[in-house]
Amino acid sequence: MSMKAEDNEVSADSYQPAKYDDPSAKFWSAYLSKAQKYDKALAQNWKGDMDSILIFAGLFSASVTAFIIESYKNLTPDPNVTSVALLSQISQQLSGISNSSAVLQNNLPCGSQAEFTPSIPALVCNILWFLSLSFSLACALSATLVEQWTRSFLHATDKRAGSQDRARINAYLFQGLEKFGMPTVVEAIPTLLHISLFLFFAGLVFFLLPLNAALGYLVLAVMVICCALYLLITLLPIIYHDCPYRTPISSTWWRILQIFGLLKHEDPDGIVQPLTCSMSEARELEATEITEQRDNRDFKVMSWTIKTIREDSEFEAFVEIIPNIVAGLDYSSKLLLHRLLHHEDIIIKLGYRIPQLLATCNSGVLESRISQKRAITCITAMWSLTMMSMPSDNKPIVYSPRSSLRFTEDTLELLNGVQRDLSSMHDYVASTTAVIGRGLLDMHVNRIVGFQDQLSALVDSAARDAKSDMTYDWKSQELHRQQHIINGLYRQSSLLERYLAAHQKLNTAMPYVMMEAISQHHSRLFSIISSQNPVELDLLQSTVESLDTFKIILNNAGFSLTLDYIADILSSTSLPYEPFNTIRRVFFRIDFTLPVDPANQHRFVAYLDKAFELGLSEPHKLLLNIVDILLDMTRALTDIACLRNTKAIISKYSRLFSRDTAAKALSRIDAILEFEEPSYPPPLDIFTMHLYADTRIDK
Repeated sequence: MSMKAEDNEVSADSYQPAKYDDPSAKFWSAYLSKAQKYDKALAQNWKGDMDSILIFAGLFSASVTAFIIESYKNLTPDPNVTSVALLSQISQQLSGISNSSAVLQNNLPCGSQAEFTPSIPALVCNILWFLSLSFSLACALSATLVEQWTRSFLHATDKRAGSQDRARINAYLFQGLEKFGMPTVVEAIPTLLHISLFLFFAGLVFFLLPLNAALGYLVLAVMVICCALYLLITLLPIIYHDCPYRTPISSTWWRILQIFGLLKHEDPDGIVQPLTCSMSEARELEATEITEQRDNRDFKVMSWTIKTIREDSEFEAFVEIIPNIVAGLDYSSKLLLHRLLHHEDIIIKLGYRIPQLLATCNSGVLESRISQKRAITCITAMWSLTMMSMPSDNKPIVYSPRSSLRFTEDTLELLNGVQRDLSSMHDYVASTTAVIGRGLLDMHVNRIVGFQDQLSALVDSAARDAKSDMTYDWKSQELHRQQHIINGLYRQSSLLERYLAAHQKLNTAMPYVMMEAISQHHSRLFSIISSQNPVELDLLQSTVESLDTFKIILNNAGFSLTLDYIADILSSTSLPYEPFNTIRRVFFRIDFTLPVDPANQHRFVAYLDKAFELGLSEPHKLLLNIVDILLDMTRALTDIACLRNTKAIISKYSRLFSRDTAAKALSRIDAILEFEEPSYPPPLDIFTMHLYADTRIDK
């Protein structure tokens, strides 16, 4: 009976379960879909390998056969040589016929002398070539059988109608495939062809040596080189797991070295352990293990990816996943984003590419829906990248701190332009401009810290030089330059102070441009001081005082930036994007040991009152978390009137809900008032304090 008849008989007589017979059919379908996809890919790979082997084995066998046809003649006597020998003997006999019969009898050949013995090179050559042909044919036969077995394996899982039966048959056959080592057999088949090839080359050497020794040794040298290269590419993937070269016996050598315990692996903690996995698993382990080499590979391939992305829509899809990466726990991915933010190539640098993508939302070319979606994608990515925290080496950069910036002042103007064109972006823009502004302030604060650290060393040096009564010989031109820089510094500082005193918004580029100008003046002064020997004490003292003043201005700017964001929260009908994390980031670097402008203190008290009032309403429960930050900001209050009003506000609202931060704030305020005020405050002040609280709360 044929195979087809057997299949038909099985189909006719066997039980074919319907889907409703087993409610687990869909359950098994999940496994079957994955298994069939894997099996087909495996079979396709095997088929491709076997097809290539069959083609090469066929051509190679034909070539070896042609050589064998020529070489096997050396194993038997040559009839032509025998005929020539006989004719030569007959000729000798005829020429000597006149001699006596005894002499003629002595010249007759003996039968023992006519026996033939093949030469050793001919014998070895034919042995090697016949073995080569045998291995080649065995390889072709094995490849044919593997293709047949693969087709049978795939066909066996499709004979049943029910998915649960097909899944179980598939699992049964696949386990048998692993049990009997079919993957190992498939991997070993090319070895037969390789052995056949080397046997052929060895036989070729013995074939050529009797004919021409020089040619034979030349082929021998080529063969030795090929064997050495073959051994090299066999061992290379064992030593270097990323090596693309390998041979069928590489896995064999891997297992041998494992048996002798010669394969070791050092994990990221520096612990050396023996490798017990397969070669492919070791390669995957080294590729995915958290190492500095892996981070460098990630950076290289992602840089190439971004560089090849030219379409805005493709880059938008890339930018869209950035917030999820920043919010995740994978530090390596965050490090990758950080390096891409500061890439030297402007085409790859995310700090440039993302604002450029956001600028397309203002072009008027995109539809409103697409423009809004792209704007949200870019703005949320910029917010996430600015909020992303990375470990610092705690070494302030003095001369080039702008390299630490993730987004520059121009980004603020771009965001404001997007907000003007797309009013729905206000909540996103408010949070993003706040954290970018805080980043710019942090840059200037870090620069001041760097200047102060280095100037402190110069101050000590200048103090020692002053005791030695050293004379100063300053040129008038140099003094004029110093005075010009100092005048420009005072002028820029005055402009910035007036800008902040007017309570203008800090979400624009203008104040940060003025801060950068002040920092540049400080850099010039620092360069002059560093080049002086000895140091001019007056210039040094002026620079130190200017840095202290600038630090206070920056701290007030940070406080104002926080108040501006609080005002956005309180005045908006909906909460801005990530309000709690944003205000925490903006508030975090405020130095409460430095004085805060009284006008900002009064603004803060007003916002605190409104935040308490809104925080008690049901739709604004989230504001209570922000109220905790506001209560912590009471550390900045030094104005007596502000302290009294703040105490009244907290006391009034603390009766409605209990929060630990409120109690701590009250204790802190009471301690300050007790120190600053007499034991009994004036009655008018008490009346004003209660009147303010009652009016604001019970209105």
